[in-house]
Amino acid sequence: MNSSTEARHSHSDALGHGHKQCVSEALGAAENLCLARGVHLTPIRHQVLELIWDSHKAVKAYELLDRIKPSQQPATI
Repeated sequence: MNSSTEARHSHSDALGHGHKQCVSEALGAAENLCLARGVHLTPIRHQVLELIWDSHKAVKAYELLDRIKPSQQPATI
């Protein structure tokens, strides 16, 4: 992530921007896009998107798998 992206995502409450709201809006946009295309955002894909957007850096697939409950780990994402 470059410094301008980090500055935009500082999530300072003083700026009126909350990280949880940002993630929530992004997930809502993904859900709306799926609905518009007539497809479903599955619970596992929702969780993966949330984990990706929750981070401020690149996330590796195995890191995501480690953070997903073992009972929900798919063979592929």
